[in-house]
Amino acid sequence: MTGAVPPPEGGLPGRPPHVANTAGDVHGPSVQAGYVAGGIHFHTTPAYQPPPFPPPVPVRRRDRSVLRSWLPVVLLVFLVAGFGSYLISLAVGRGPFVANLAADGVLLLVALAVLALRWQRVARDSSFPAYLGRVLARWVPRCVRATSTPALAVVAVVLGALLVGSLATPVDNAATAAQGRNGVLLLLLGLGVPVVRTLVARRRR
Repeated sequence: MTGAVPPPEGGLPGRPPHVANTAGDVHGPSVQAGYVAGGIHFHTTPAYQPPPFPPPVPVRRRDRSVLRSWLPVVLLVFLVAGFGSYLISLAVGRGPFVANLAADGVLLLVALAVLALRWQRVARDSSFPAYLGRVLARWVPRCVRATSTPALAVVAVVLGALLVGSLATPVDNAATAAQGRNGVLLLLLGLGVPVVRTLVARRRR
């Protein structure tokens, strides 16, 4: 509450007297003056309202979209594995499955040697496993990154079981069977490596 000395009779004073006593609580706009001529207008701004957020995407719809994004990746890996196993089979003279595995090992060693030479040139300040992890991270598809950790763990278990089952099956040395079996092995590795790489990276965080 505010009290002020009224102006003298006969008009406005040249200078308002020294004011007044103020007591109590004031909530909202207020003014304190010795004398006021005319009306007092308060202009206030409305309270801040945060912008509305878009409604969250339902979990099932998001899961379906992530699942659909896996389809082109699986198809691409399937085609690369099939064509690669065909070339490897030709390179070993349509030999048995063991010869195909040996060719796979040679290609893996060549790839590691190329990466080691590049590591010596561009990333020698870090360890080779760290550099290899960064290279693998660049090849992880977006659908793998968008998949939740529990779902990736299930995928990793399924791929691991299929891989063990493929290797544990009795060997058929027919050329077509060896090529097909090697293609399945390349397919499982092509899908399993980015999945395991993503799970390990998330676990380290």
